[in-house]
Order: sequence, then C-alpha cells, then structure tokens
Amino acid sequence: MIFRQLINKIAKLTLGNSAVNSIIAQEGKISLRRYCKTLLRKEMLVGEFKGSKSQLKNMCEVCSNYIFPVTSPLALISQVQRSGGSLLSQLFDGHPELHAHPHELKIGYPKKHIWPKIDLHENPQRWLEILFEDKVIEHSKGGYKKERKQDEVFPFIFMPSVQSRIFLKYLSSVESKTLRDVFDAYMTSYFDAWLNNQNSVGEKKFVTAFTPRLAMMQDSMKSFFEVYPDIFEFDVS
Repeated sequence: MIFRQLINKIAKLTLGNSAVNSIIAQEGKISLRRYCKTLLRKEMLVGEFKGSKSQLKNMCEVCSNYIFPVTSPLALISQVQRSGGSLLSQLFDGHPELHAHPHELKIGYPKKHIWPKIDLHENPQRWLEILFEDKVIEHSKGGYKKERKQDEVFPFIFMPSVQSRIFLKYLSSVESKTLRDVFDAYMTSYFDAWLNNQNSVGEKKFVTAFTPRLAMMQDSMKSFFEVYPDIFEFDVS
C-alpha cells in the first residue's frame, strides 16, 4: 500500500493529476509498465517540441536524399515590361504537365534581364551564388502575393539550405558537366526546396517562367538557346 502511494505521488509530481488518473486503474492498482511508457513518451514529446534545430537538420537530410530531377526545357516568357507577361505566366499555374515558376524569374546576372554567364571552370557553389533568387527569402518570411496590390497572401515554404544541398548533390552525380546540367541542377534544387509546392508530382513537359526584357537582348537570347536548344523539339499544338 505504501509503495503504491509513493508511486502515485511521484507520478503526480512528474506527470500531473490528469496523466496519473489515466494510468491508474479504478481498483487503485498502477501498471508500472504503462507508467514508464507514458513517462518516456512525455520526455520524447518535450524533446520534439523544443528540438527545432535537430528537426530542421533532419528535414534538410530527408529532402536532399529524395531528389526529383527537373530536366524539362525552359519555356521562357519575355517581352517589353507591362505587356501581360506576368499574367500569361500565372495562367500556367497548376497545369499538371508544367513546373510553373511562381514569381518573376530572377536568375539573370548581373541584372535580371541578362541571361547569366556560367563559367564551367568555376566552383559549383559560385554557380549557385549567381543563379540564386533572393526573392525566395522575402516570400518565405512574409508570404507570396501574385500581385503587390492584392491582399491575399499565400504561404511560401522554401529552404535555401535545402536548395544548396540539392544543387551541389545533383551536380556531384554528373561527370562531364555542361551548361544544361548547371541549369537543370538549379531548377531541380528550386522546385525540390519549395516544400509546399502543390504541383510537384507527375511527368512535366516544360518549366515555365517569366522575365521581362530578356528577349530584347540578342546576346542573352543566344546564350539562352545554347542552354535550351531542345525547346524547339516540342510540339505545343
């Protein structure tokens, strides 16, 4: 009797009255195994609820271990500013055969409307620094709007650390790297690091994106088609 009262008191101090009532039978007998199991579960939950750093690390490892390559050609929408390019790009949202870039594509370097020059002799980390779109940081913190004046804000869960891991891991699996490999690695890392992407599965024919003015730059368009010559091989009718 004294032993049971002692266990009961310890349990109340550790778990609280509500938890103790759930593990003590109506007859007044306690199941030590059930008590220990409940105690261990509580300790586990406390650790999980407070373990944000370890959970972030685990999430990064899981995402980088399950890479879904994005190697489709880029169908780039580009024209004079304020002529409907962003609206056209948004019409592709949710199409099951497209990876639709959600915002204006800003991989241009040194300016967004200049197609980035990638030196294959440089380090892959440098390639990511050139291509990385800073806008994802803003959207991750404040949400995503299709238009600046719109009130509706959508959650945009994107992890740059995951993108970096996937980008480098993808390229490490490629022996003789080409320009196309670099851009495929970027698109793969972008869409795989966009964790709440609602259209990430299924076979995709194109990646769609919008960048104004780039089509007006002859050198930029030449560089674009050097990376995506296969854009002409598809029948879009």
